Amino acid sequence: MNLPAPHTDPEVLTVEQVAGILRCSVDQARRIPRTELPGYDGPGRYVLYFREDVLRYLRSRPLKNEQAARIAAIRVRRRSRNAPVADNVHTFDPDRIIARLPGRGD
Repeated sequence: MNLPAPHTDPEVLTVEQVAGILRCSVDQARRIPRTELPGYDGPGRYVLYFREDVLRYLRSRPLKNEQAARIAAIRVRRRSRNAPVADNVHTFDPDRIIARLPGRGD
């Protein structure tokens, strides 16, 4: 005998539904900090979310182009490996250091 499904409120979501809206795995949805996406203890072991909170979280995320621009702005630009030794700040030459010391260089 089939029982009718209980009434579900479309404004209250489970973590599986949140993952579907965000198009991520359930594990990733669970790892979102509660400060960014508040969850509420439901009956049993369920954590429930309000649809408006999920949409607010989604709207607060940076656009992909903005995120790429932020990463590019803070990325440390490395000098070319083909740069001359005198210009390469990553090269350590002890003879050059000794030559710069007073009384040691020629």
